[in-house]
Amino acid sequence: VLFPQTVPLLYSIDRDSCIGCGLCEEVCPAHAVDYMQEPVKVEVEVGAVVLAAGYSEIPADVRPEYGWGRFPNVITAPQFERVLSASGPYGGEVLRASDGTHPKKIAWLQCVGSRDPHHGRPYCSSVCCTYATKEAIIAKEHLGREDVDCHIFFMDMRTYGKAFEEYYNRAKDEYKVKYTRCRIGEVREDPATRDLIIVYEDEAGNTRTETFDMVVLSTGLEPPENSTELAETFGIELDEMGFAKTGIFSPVDTTRKGVYVCGALEGPKDIPDTVAQASAAAARAEAIIAPSRGTEVTPIELPEERDVTVEEPKIGVFVCHCGINIGSVVDVPDVVEYAKKLPNVVYAEHNLYTCSQDTQDKIKEKVAELGLNRVVVASCTPRTHEPLFQDTISEAALNPHLFDLASLREHVSWVHQGDHAAATRKAKRLVAMSVDKVRHSIPVHKDPSAVEPTGLVLGGGPAGIAAALGLAEQGLRAYLVERQDKLGGNLHRLPHLMEDEDPKEALEQMVSRVEASENIEVLLSSELVELGGVIGNFDATIRTPQGDQTFHVGAIIVATGAFELEPKGEYMFGEDDRVMTAIQAGEAIDRGDFPMDGPVAFVHCVGSRIPEREYCSRVCCSTALKNAIHIKERSPDTDVIMFYRDLRTYGHRELAYIKARELGIQFVRFDSEVPPVLSKDGKDLMMEWVDMIGQKRVRRKIATVVLAAATLPYGDSPDLGSILKVPLTEHGFFLEAHMKIRPLDFATDGVFLAGSCHSPKFLNEAIAQAIGAASRAATILSNPTVVPEGLPSYVDSARCTGCGTCEENCAYAAITVDEEKGVASVNTVLCKGCGTCAAVCPSGAAVSPKFEKDQIINMIEDALLPARGGA
Repeated sequence: VLFPQTVPLLYSIDRDSCIGCGLCEEVCPAHAVDYMQEPVKVEVEVGAVVLAAGYSEIPADVRPEYGWGRFPNVITAPQFERVLSASGPYGGEVLRASDGTHPKKIAWLQCVGSRDPHHGRPYCSSVCCTYATKEAIIAKEHLGREDVDCHIFFMDMRTYGKAFEEYYNRAKDEYKVKYTRCRIGEVREDPATRDLIIVYEDEAGNTRTETFDMVVLSTGLEPPENSTELAETFGIELDEMGFAKTGIFSPVDTTRKGVYVCGALEGPKDIPDTVAQASAAAARAEAIIAPSRGTEVTPIELPEERDVTVEEPKIGVFVCHCGINIGSVVDVPDVVEYAKKLPNVVYAEHNLYTCSQDTQDKIKEKVAELGLNRVVVASCTPRTHEPLFQDTISEAALNPHLFDLASLREHVSWVHQGDHAAATRKAKRLVAMSVDKVRHSIPVHKDPSAVEPTGLVLGGGPAGIAAALGLAEQGLRAYLVERQDKLGGNLHRLPHLMEDEDPKEALEQMVSRVEASENIEVLLSSELVELGGVIGNFDATIRTPQGDQTFHVGAIIVATGAFELEPKGEYMFGEDDRVMTAIQAGEAIDRGDFPMDGPVAFVHCVGSRIPEREYCSRVCCSTALKNAIHIKERSPDTDVIMFYRDLRTYGHRELAYIKARELGIQFVRFDSEVPPVLSKDGKDLMMEWVDMIGQKRVRRKIATVVLAAATLPYGDSPDLGSILKVPLTEHGFFLEAHMKIRPLDFATDGVFLAGSCHSPKFLNEAIAQAIGAASRAATILSNPTVVPEGLPSYVDSARCTGCGTCEENCAYAAITVDEEKGVASVNTVLCKGCGTCAAVCPSGAAVSPKFEKDQIINMIEDALLPARGGA
């Protein structure tokens, strides 16, 4: 078994290591080993194909001067990931390969094989800057923040993703990770100590020599080794770099109809973009096979639920090490011994990964063997793992709500790394609280409700249009709501793209497809003003020119977009017509009236990557390059100067950076503390800046200034968030349920997001997200029924006085008082389980399952144990 969480969890023989002795065949009780087995070709008939073949790592030996394969303490970033892993070669302990000691200084060398046409690949691999930052942070957490010096040598820091810039700043400020802008030429080894010597030039031009205990090479991504064979097999074209060829407006469609692609096979990308693209590829495949939807589905058959209401509670506790996420901070075995002594706990154990298939199987075995009727798992977050374990105990014939998850990772190990004893005490308290909670839990049953197979898409820009089409092409109806009087959004202001595709023509085609679709109804000059109901059954009130109208829908996709900042007061914007934003410059170039008779200066990061707006706006660098290239191609003699902090032309956009340099565009880097200054000398615009190498001030006359301004969320996003009951980030973008595994879902069931309202992004990325969101919505809309979110409250009629306090305070009109009986009752379809009724009920008749009085009081008492001399 390669690792504990492998799917399927089956043993296999390593043919490279096997000597053919036959012992395993002899001792295997299941007779599962067959040495004579040969590969078998299987032919299957399918309606569509999704290619998700991933990537290959660019070999580290493309840069032999770095010593990989010769020096034992030089390893690649993927190898370092294994070092950090609890299932890795050292059990999660960071050790040098040469002598097994803890390293005190670790260096990361970026762009090994990437951005290097002479030794590797010319493009940027997109993920390396952030993963190196992550590895440095985790190394500090493993070894102690003050006990290891982490130093990253980079060319441009490309932390362009959502929350990536904040992560980068946290690494610098909180973890004291060092960053030096320099491409290292060579790594030498001291043969006596096996230490590694790096000579480099710092940003001031000084030559420095440093010795490190380990060097990590941030190797890039390239197409999988079999990509050419794969392309020939499926009849698709590859681009010039060997990745699957797609279009800006069809980001997961290959050149052959019915064959779709997602992930790194389409181009280097990180996990959130990969997962979003995977959903998009699924949607495109679903559109083809929609007529046969469900015909090959086998319903899951669960055993009949065991009636445990008359049984004494018998609780099993499973405490997870989560690799070393929890186990390196919390004394997990001690927590298990503590759990064994808690009332009604009949079994407790600890596991390396409780979410692995073998541990899930063990939970089911212990339920059957010991008659467990309640289960507690102490692990990571219930947001992602509670449904997994609820399904596990359902397969063991227990009601899924006889389960509780104590979050030892988020609530303990991640926040108390510096005090292991205190972390262990807190972990014990949380386990005790969960045990008390499940001890007083009762089985809860939720009735499914019929689904309205219609989607509501908010926003009529490219993402919104793509989402509506994504639903319509699967045979589902969609309402497309746009506040402006026409569809298209910001795409109307993008006359040209970096790629060859014509945005105007593409937009016209998309709008034509919407207008031709019988499944899409467009509502222009309209906006959502009120929302009621639950997943599968929302009642959306839309304010239209004809008045307010209510639409019944099953799912909602938010694709409301973002806009370019107009940075009034910065660089004389709004005061001088010769200063404009990137979008304004693109429009002027398209009209033919952009001034090209004098030097043009582009200033990057205007309004982005600043304390009050910390994030990177992602598209600005490439947009500036696109405009600059158009200027140089039309007027080769025009001087163009780029003032930048980091050129973030990730992926294939690096090729535009190379082209810009070839065209003679000048690149001048500036520090955020000393940005270029624009002033006037009479009527002339003058730009003054500090040369980073010579540390001298330079002043030059400039004819036109283009500002690469920030991308901002719309100001009324909080109002929309309040209507939808979905959260926003501190900067006003909408916040997804989970950055990596649920990038298109809100925490509110039945509501999804896509495009720039999620975070700044390019057109192809926004469209991929939109089609992916349509796929996520279709998982609801294509089913006849759905189980609503939350646990509906109930009323103890023996206690209810019919006072109506609960009815007055229910935000969802889910509880009413029967005037004849004088007792309140709950509509379980409308109830979201918020618990307001239970909080306001003066007689304690309204009850919120899993938050009952006995549960809460006992949990509070457990939380106060330390004050009473307990755990």
